[in-house]
Amino acid sequence: MPFRPCDWNVIIPGRWNRAILSPGEIAENIFDLQDKKDLQVEVPMDGVSPFTVKHPNEQIAVSGASGKLRIDVLAPTYESLQYGMQAGVKALEWLPKTPVEAVGFNIGYEADEVPEPVLRLVTSDLDAAVADKGLQVTARTISRAARFGEGVVNIVLTADDQKSRLLLNFHRASNDVGELIGWLQTPIKSVRETAENILKALCVEVTEEEEHADERS
Repeated sequence: MPFRPCDWNVIIPGRWNRAILSPGEIAENIFDLQDKKDLQVEVPMDGVSPFTVKHPNEQIAVSGASGKLRIDVLAPTYESLQYGMQAGVKALEWLPKTPVEAVGFNIGYEADEVPEPVLRLVTSDLDAAVADKGLQVTARTISRAARFGEGVVNIVLTADDQKSRLLLNFHRASNDVGELIGWLQTPIKSVRETAENILKALCVEVTEEEEHADERS
């Protein structure tokens, strides 16, 4: 079964001021919208969680908490991911004095089974050692960090009894806003080529719909 895309987003950890991140300010300063009549705002029922502001035309949504700014890519395509990265740039340019520590953009995939190539990758001698002590392994995870530009791409592959999941986290740690903006301006072609090379190296197949989604956008 091919993997399907899930949880594509941009995360900017920092001490963001939630009072400033109002729907109107997000629309004007991050989405660059003057007309806010079609803006979509999701208000949490608990009254505590941050609200989510959806762009009326592009497939991205922004939510702000005290510890991070999150930009979700609602349609997991590289075109929409690029819009999300551009929104992150606008947020950093709008509030350049916000104390920040890193930025990451994430590409995720999951499948409702554990393909044999994935099982081989996540299985190690540790499984047998644990089994020898009468314990049953129910979930396995392997991770690697590979250099990518001025940062890293963290590769995390997880499998349990029912499904498997792959996360590609393109991460740059820095307190310098200019460096983080530069990371978010990484050419999307380079991001896509790197992600596709990792998928091939892991023998992970993705759904045909995801492969051609950018062509239809």
